[in-house]
Amino acid sequence: MNEWISILAVLTSPLIAVCVTIWVEKRGQKRKDKMDLFKVMMTQRGTTTTELWVNALNSMPIVFSEDKEVLSALNVFLDTTKVNKPEDMDIENYENKKIKLLEVMANSLGYSNINWEQIKSPYQPSWINNERIFNSKMKECQLKFAEMILSQTKNPEGQNRKQKESSSEGK
Repeated sequence: MNEWISILAVLTSPLIAVCVTIWVEKRGQKRKDKMDLFKVMMTQRGTTTTELWVNALNSMPIVFSEDKEVLSALNVFLDTTKVNKPEDMDIENYENKKIKLLEVMANSLGYSNINWEQIKSPYQPSWINNERIFNSKMKECQLKFAEMILSQTKNPEGQNRKQKESSSEGK
């Protein structure tokens, strides 16, 4: 009888070891994915209009699929973004829900020492904000210039006729 138990143990031990190893690796990979996502969101929290931020938000339901509290905070945050025009967004509410989402993620990952105040105050040099404002103004000017060129190229004969009529009326 002891021989059978020994043979069974010899045969099943490697199988059990492989199963445990795979389980530990999967668990470690899930944690790594959560950490990577959290790092992206923390580093981008001052500039939430970047593609990295949007991609991170879109991957959260996959990465945190088993964490109901994080998914709930994500849905509450995403509800703040559902507006027709950007100027209709309640910025203070948006910021508060974003901070709450990051705080819930931090707690889920075991970072109880990361608090609201730390999340609320990202390091952001003034030159980055100045550059963003400059780029925004440049885009606005480029759009106005393009609209002006398009309006002139759409109806050049009509404009020429109007100019001729106004100059002949003045004579």
